[in-house]
Amino acid sequence: MKAGWLFLALLGLTACRSIGRASEHYEVCALPESAAAYQQARLHTNAGEYEQALPLLRSTVLACPEFIRGHLLYQDAAIDAGAAGEAAMREYYASFDHAGDQALVLYLRSRLVDNNRDRLDLLNRVVAWDETFYRAYVDKAAVYRRSQRTGRALDELRNAVMAEPASIAANQAIAEVMVQLGRYSEAAGHYRTLVRLSPSNQSVKKDYLSLLIYELGDLDDAEVLVDDLLGFDDLDVEALMDKAAIAWMRGQLQAALDSYHQVLRLDPSRAEAVLNLGNLYYQALADDSEEGRRRYWPKARLAYTYYLENGAQGTAYDQLDQWLTVPMRLREIDQLLGPRPDLPVRLQDF
Repeated sequence: MKAGWLFLALLGLTACRSIGRASEHYEVCALPESAAAYQQARLHTNAGEYEQALPLLRSTVLACPEFIRGHLLYQDAAIDAGAAGEAAMREYYASFDHAGDQALVLYLRSRLVDNNRDRLDLLNRVVAWDETFYRAYVDKAAVYRRSQRTGRALDELRNAVMAEPASIAANQAIAEVMVQLGRYSEAAGHYRTLVRLSPSNQSVKKDYLSLLIYELGDLDDAEVLVDDLLGFDDLDVEALMDKAAIAWMRGQLQAALDSYHQVLRLDPSRAEAVLNLGNLYYQALADDSEEGRRRYWPKARLAYTYYLENGAQGTAYDQLDQWLTVPMRLREIDQLLGPRPDLPVRLQDF
């Protein structure tokens, strides 16, 4: 075979690389007392009681040395507990060994090194020992993402998902990378997986909802998701903002107005809702007609005036609205309606 063909063949083999499924033996602690100790430790760490969690976690990893979640929580809680707890934990892992399972040993040590070069070296040794160790791929991807090596990060995350399709960390990271790359349909697939794997994760649902509305324009799926979020918390201001956006995109302008007004009843400081009300009155409701302008621009002027007087500067887009777009629209409105009344504007005025 000629050298060129050999190179292409090897390239094809690399592209089609298949990784087996990760073993489940790292995922459980089969001893009931130790599993209960781990759960009690989780309650302590959730409450910020790290020192109380440490003896429970130390006993867990001693009794169930393959139970990786026990190790991870022990390491993290010890660091949060302070110098003494962290020192004892680091001493434990400096000599930790387990029946020749070098993948586990190397991985746990990789989480405690202080620089990316050493961490990558250890993680590469982990997957050389056990190519199905999906957590190592996830951690390698995190290193590459921090250094803006997005392509390498994506390769590692795909390896992680191949080894463990149900990995929440890997699916979330891939979804975020796909959004960063503008590959929104692929991101949506991983968000769907995340919602299925972690149905109580409201933050993931909100990220997915934003993608559906503002990047994909998939309003049907977005409406199902926003109803789910509001079913969990009917006072969720962010979900109500998204509900208003869906209504606006569908041309349901009164419903959009109602949702923005509901947002401002719950959070009067929500400048984005004020701005969007102004935009609704100025654009969508006025409908580019003389009659529409004279009917709706008075409220647009009130909303825009309130926005400029009370809206905090945030992103560059906010500053563009505050310093350029809204003042220009107010000048146009003033030309049609005449001088603005010198009166304070209240939320209930618009």
